Parts: sequence; structure tokens; C-alpha cells
Amino acid sequence: MKHLLKTLFLALLCASSTIGFAQSPQAVSYQAVARTLEGGPLVDASLIVKIGIIATSIGGNLMWEEEHVVNTDSFGLFSGWLPSEHGRTR
Repeated sequence: MKHLLKTLFLALLCASSTIGFAQSPQAVSYQAVARTLEGGPLVDASLIVKIGIIATSIGGNLMWEEEHVVNTDSFGLFSGWLPSEHGRTR
């Protein structure tokens, strides 16, 4: 019984020490496909993408905004990170 309590105590101690080191991510990845007006992919293009957070609803106050210069691939796909070290925060 004493050995079982010791084992449980050590397991609990190990579990609680790993939880204390958890961190939130520094950035969030995003990915999108750029399309033409006809709906086809915008292939091998350089674009400026503006991403923002608006309070409450459309027409609300702009809380945060960032612009990114991105390049699409042969499928119109581009990706990046928020916040970006190269993006401009408003």
C-alpha cells in the first residue's frame, strides 16, 4: 500500500510539473486560395493581403489590422503567420 501511494504521488508530481510549463502560441498560421472574378485560382501572383478584426459586427470599430505581401503558388494557395514580423500592425 505504501509503495502504491508513493507511485501515485510521483505520477501526480510529474503530471503537475509538465502542466506548469505549458505556453500559449506566439503566432497562428493561416492559409487561403486567391481566386479571379471568374472563380479560377490566381496563379503565381504577388498580392497584398489585409487581415483585420472588427468589433461586434460589420461596420463596427476596427480593433486590429495587418497587411502581408504574399505569393501564390500554381494552385493560387498562399499562407502566413499572424502576427507576422513582416506585417504592419495598425
